[in-house]
Amino acid sequence: MSYKIQKTSWGMILIGLAAVLVGYFLDGVLRTGAFGFGVAFIVMGLFDMLRPKVNE
Repeated sequence: MSYKIQKTSWGMILIGLAAVLVGYFLDGVLRTGAFGFGVAFIVMGLFDMLRPKVNE
């Protein structure tokens, strides 16, 4: 069983990195929310990379 990394996985990771970057410039609760959202997207993208694809 081989793993082929899809472009959507990289897209989710890039969205997460962008959210963390935006959160860096915010203050207070918005900063915490942006960091949490970004980290969640990064983790989902990493898990999506490891998931075996159905079409193989």
